[in-house]
Amino acid sequence: MQILLAWSPVFLLFILAVFFRRSALYLAVAGYLWTSALAVAVFRTHYSAVGAATVRGFLITLPLLLVVYGGILLASVLIEAGSLKRIADWFTGATRDDWGKLGLLSVGMGNALEGAGIIAEPVAAPMLMASGLPSTASAALSIIGYSGLMTLGLGGVILTVLASVTGYPTELLAGKVAVLSVPASVMMAWSIPVFARGDGSLLGRLPFLTLLGLIPGVAAWGAVKVFGFQVGELAGGAVITLVLVLPGFRRLRITSTILKDLSPLAVMGCGIVLVNTLPGLRELARERLVYANFKPLADAYLYLFLAYLLAHFTMRVDRGLVDSLVRGSVQGWRPLAAMALFGAMGQVMAETGYRAQGLASSSHNIPTILADSLAGTGDYFILLVPFLGWVGTFLTGYGVASIMLFAKLLLEFTPDSELALLMVCGLAVGASVGGISSPFKVAFAASMTGASGEEGGILRKTIPLGIASCLALGGVLWVMAIW
Repeated sequence: MQILLAWSPVFLLFILAVFFRRSALYLAVAGYLWTSALAVAVFRTHYSAVGAATVRGFLITLPLLLVVYGGILLASVLIEAGSLKRIADWFTGATRDDWGKLGLLSVGMGNALEGAGIIAEPVAAPMLMASGLPSTASAALSIIGYSGLMTLGLGGVILTVLASVTGYPTELLAGKVAVLSVPASVMMAWSIPVFARGDGSLLGRLPFLTLLGLIPGVAAWGAVKVFGFQVGELAGGAVITLVLVLPGFRRLRITSTILKDLSPLAVMGCGIVLVNTLPGLRELARERLVYANFKPLADAYLYLFLAYLLAHFTMRVDRGLVDSLVRGSVQGWRPLAAMALFGAMGQVMAETGYRAQGLASSSHNIPTILADSLAGTGDYFILLVPFLGWVGTFLTGYGVASIMLFAKLLLEFTPDSELALLMVCGLAVGASVGGISSPFKVAFAASMTGASGEEGGILRKTIPLGIASCLALGGVLWVMAIW
């Protein structure tokens, strides 16, 4: 009975999203209230520990909420000024057809942005919509495009976290993760037609979609081997972008209008890239100028707000700064509230079983119970490890939290160090793929395209896609373990 109740938050969110198509805010409220009630009534968590976990969840999520808010403000100005449509038309003018355009804006741009440490949705989602896609499809594809290689992104931050949790050398983890990310990238590319049905049959497009995932996956693997894990996803995005635009490269004409349209994005991108690449500035931003959970120079929100101010004062918009801020706040409060509640829910779940003086018993900790229940499948557990990563991202909102919840537990379940290494890598890649099914991320992306409230319809498709992809990755993991 305790195992069933531990899984009940997953079942609850699954049912509400897939069968009832509830909005992300509805899911967040229901999930938080249910998890908090379970924590106190079933898993012997002191109410003060639930309250403290809720506050910590909000604080942990706050930097990302600022990113979302800044992204909403920037996107609203660029859309109103017509900049994003002009950029999308210019950037995709070198591609051969609509499928090439989709691949460029979702897979190419998504991986390049995330690899450079820039959150993709505030840029990719509005540009996909500006290219003619529906708002819900644009939101979904802005996540799907980069999720396969996400473990190799953000300048190697995710792999660094994985190494700190497990104790394995980062380079050793990176090699296994890079191999697993190749099939993950292909699976994400295969998912594109679920949201964007272009001309021609799906079977006829399968070779193109396979290459769309395979090329960046192999490029990322090669970059990890040659240059290091910090540039894996960035290299994958850059290579597939080059492949897609090369046939029509001569059609790209740089004009003063395009340069003006690109200037806010350039400010944002240059700022984030510089603080992640220049050694002295990187240490200053990540280690010295740190206030509690805030790293103002290292996080994207500072550069998003600077880009927003530049766009507002240089683009032709019909409202003042105060009106613009009010409009962005009205547009963004629902996804912001949903994301804050999901952050709180994930932290409450992580701390179930805690009393006022600390953890009372691991037998009352939900993540431990979830991992134990899957480990009970014996030799088949390895098939379910990527799915466990998916579960963590689905419940907490992002892959790093999934790694922190489950990676150390896997080491306890697996005495064989080689197999344990493989399993924690499978967990990390599964957690990244789980991003496509995360109500947290879907709420973020939907807010960029004006699709807030329609997250349930997106999740109805991405949840089965995420589960199926992670089970298939489990098969790849099984084969790697045998070899």
